[in-house]
Amino acid sequence: MFFKKFLIGQLFLLSALFAKWERPDLHGNYVPWYTGSIFSTTGLNVPVGLFNLQPFIYYSGYYGTYSDQYRVKHSPYLHEIESQTLWKTGLAPFVDVEVITQFFYRTRKNQSSFQVGDLPCTIGFQAHITSFLDPIPSIRITLQEIFPTGKYNNLNPKKL
Repeated sequence: MFFKKFLIGQLFLLSALFAKWERPDLHGNYVPWYTGSIFSTTGLNVPVGLFNLQPFIYYSGYYGTYSDQYRVKHSPYLHEIESQTLWKTGLAPFVDVEVITQFFYRTRKNQSSFQVGDLPCTIGFQAHITSFLDPIPSIRITLQEIFPTGKYNNLNPKKL
């Protein structure tokens, strides 16, 4: 019950915080804040002193699987709520760091589980910044490490 309230609170709080946030350009005009999806990356690092937070909440419902004959095999309904939050900040003029936290809540019949997902951490290095009328796009080189936090069977490939 606590986790459900936490997810709903996170969704509404973060939506309210960023709903009215404006980012004016050099002339004071409003510039829309296009963040894109969590899977698309940008060619620019976050400047030093700034912080980027992007929360995402997904809901999935599963009621069965498909057989070899493409028929649905019904099973007890599975509800899944996934929370992913991207945290990104600048460390130096050409370096930033990005961490994605993941939480999963699953429930089926009278059973439920809460799990923490793997922790991807990325360091980005700015290789090129586009200027006005520059034909070369901004280029960002990244180095990523994914720290496992899930349940593993001693990393034995035969048990996967």
